Amino acid sequence: TEQQLAEQLNVSRSVVREAIAQLKADGVITARRGLGSFISQTPAGTVFRFPQPNGRLPDLAQMFEVRLWIETQAAAIAARRRDDADLQRMQRALQAMQEHRDNFE
Repeated sequence: TEQQLAEQLNVSRSVVREAIAQLKADGVITARRGLGSFISQTPAGTVFRFPQPNGRLPDLAQMFEVRLWIETQAAAIAARRRDDADLQRMQRALQAMQEHRDNFE
């Protein structure tokens, strides 16, 4: 529900409603009366925009700043939600990378 999302994200319900409206406009989610909002099977539109006052494309530095912010937040969330099984999988992956560090094939 909007209320649950608002509480989980620590924002107001109006922020959640606005975000949902934008995702609908972008074609990322669809609303079904009486059932709720769902991720579209075939999302359309452009979710990430870099508005420029002069109509030019954003520069590479701006795009990397956004990517850095998103990836940092994603890593923080993943770290909070990880469990012992996740840690074991990461350890095995690190070990495999270490064992194959000289293999470029």
